[in-house]
Amino acid sequence: DSVYTGTHSVFPAPLVEWILLRYGGPAGNRVLDAFAGGPPRGVVSSIMGYIYHGFEIRQEQIDENERVVKRLKLPNVHYHLSDGRFLDADLGKAGCDVAVTCPPYYNLEVYSELPDDLSNSGSYDEFNAGMMFCARAHRVHMKPGSFVCIVVGPFRDKKSGELVDFRSHTVDNFREAGFIFWQEIILSKNFGSAAKRSTNSWKGLKLVPI
Repeated sequence: DSVYTGTHSVFPAPLVEWILLRYGGPAGNRVLDAFAGGPPRGVVSSIMGYIYHGFEIRQEQIDENERVVKRLKLPNVHYHLSDGRFLDADLGKAGCDVAVTCPPYYNLEVYSELPDDLSNSGSYDEFNAGMMFCARAHRVHMKPGSFVCIVVGPFRDKKSGELVDFRSHTVDNFREAGFIFWQEIILSKNFGSAAKRSTNSWKGLKLVPI
């Protein structure tokens, strides 16, 4: 399951494995990760025999990830200091076979004070425009017939309380960039505590998502 530490979320390693088993193709294929964050996706990709290319805007996060990878003696994990909107790196002409990533959910978690960090966008419209650039950048690096797996979901605007349909906006952005919408996969989690959490949630007329 995913974990929230109080300051940041941790991507669940079993979900990386699940996606790559179904959409990654054979070992030796190349994985692109536009918003690398912490090490789980790189670690699992390497263990499964893939060549991983993660893009991260924070050098300190890359340094931490590389220490983990070195300690575990894992091959074929490459991090690139780059803005996730543009994916500036020479990955060769071959292209990538699968992309797996989890972008920022606008300003739900602010990851740094860097002006190019999407979690510092001045408005959701600005953030969504950045995601459009990200979709176009994927188009440059992906092989024909490859899969781009983006882990997103709806979230509530911290100021207005409005439910933002991040999932549909992501689909629209990638379709406009030239991709087709192949599959929606709904991850069911935290259902064991849903009934307990529903009492407080319903005070604001909000259902409890699982």
